[in-house]
Formats: sequence, C-alpha cells, structure tokens
Amino acid sequence: MISRIRQKTIDVQSLSRNLPLLGLGCALVCAWPVPGQAGRIEGRIHFAGRVVEAGPNPYPGRIGSDLATEEIADLRAREVAVYLRGLRRSADDGAAPDDPEMRQRSLRFEPRVLAIPVKTTITFPNLDPVFHNVFSYSKTRRFDLGRYGKGKSKSITFDDPGLVEVFCDVHSSMQAFILIVDSDFVTQPGGDGTFVIDGVPEGPQTLVVWHPDYGEQEFSIQVGAETVRFDLSF
Repeated sequence: MISRIRQKTIDVQSLSRNLPLLGLGCALVCAWPVPGQAGRIEGRIHFAGRVVEAGPNPYPGRIGSDLATEEIADLRAREVAVYLRGLRRSADDGAAPDDPEMRQRSLRFEPRVLAIPVKTTITFPNLDPVFHNVFSYSKTRRFDLGRYGKGKSKSITFDDPGLVEVFCDVHSSMQAFILIVDSDFVTQPGGDGTFVIDGVPEGPQTLVVWHPDYGEQEFSIQVGAETVRFDLSF
C-alpha cells in the first residue's frame, strides 16, 4: 500500500538583512500539507568552530577566562530568535504565557536576548547588591526605569514590533536586546541549540532566524501535518 504522506527535500532561498550569517548551512525536510491540520517545526541552531566576536565583547570578563569556546557557542545559541513572520494565534488557542524576565545579575543582563510577541510585558528584577538603571533610547520603545537596588523589580510593556537595545547607565558594559515580533509563533533555542514550534497552520510560512551579531535570514517553508525539520549552522 502506498502511504498518503509523501516527504520531500526542498531548496531554501535566504534573504540576508543586516549582517550576513557566517558559514551558513541549512537543511529542510518537509511533508506535503494535509488540509485542516496543524504542523510542527523542530530543529537545531549550531555555532561551529571558533566564535567570532562582532563588535564589543558581549560577555565582559568571561571569554578567555571561565568559559570555554564551546560554552560561548551555547550562549550564542540561546541568543537566537526563531519565529514565523506575521503569524498570530486565535484567541481560543490557550492561555497567554507568563511574562518573561530580563534579570540584572553579575553586572550583566540575563538573558542578553529576549524575543517576544507584541503586547508582551517584560519584568527587570535586580539581583545584584548594587544599583542598576535600565533604559533604552530605541525608537521602537524608549524608556528609563530609574535606579533601583537589589530585590527590586520594574516592568515595561512592548506594544510595537522592532528591536530595542537595553543599557544600564551605571555600568556601561551592560547591554541587551529585545526583539518584538508581530507573531505568536516565536521561540529561542536552548543551550544545545534545539527548538520546537508547535501548532503551526498548514501552508506556506516564512521562518525568520535572527541574532544580534550575525543579522537576519528568512526561509520559505511549506508546513503540513508532518514535522518540518530545520537545521542551521553558523
């Protein structure tokens, strides 16, 4: 008997925006769509070889000291944003996720990168025994939370899509990025680079991969009832 689900390997055309990706390589395996069903995208983002620093050191005091190259690569993987452009969930798809945090700890923002849907509120708790002042002059969302000490926390809601760079006016080495996207299908890989996006409507979708140091890439994919596999190497 011939299976009704046929799989195919498709070519991917990427459009680079901002900085080009270094050593780009990817593979996609897709299934033909089955009407009325939702699909799943899973994959892995891998940083191979020597980590190339783009601009100021984003991990002050860590590279060349207490972190190996492989551990830096793990940090890089966590800083990738993966999302489906312009795709929103219906109101009955389930409860909204908890508000994310961008912590101030060890004179760093943790995580360094947060990717969120529009209308999301981020909380900024201070876990250091010193004062911090979280602010941004970005056009997408300009704010200044003022100085506050250990155990205190403040929040901001991000209503418009775009990129927000975050700083501390007390510690100039502290920098972070918030990517606000017009999509509810957004995720960030774990330290091993793996990620999953579930409940994706069938049909053609635009998958976007973004990193603050390496720029943005777009990939056209076809989503069906079977899992779409997406692997990308920097």
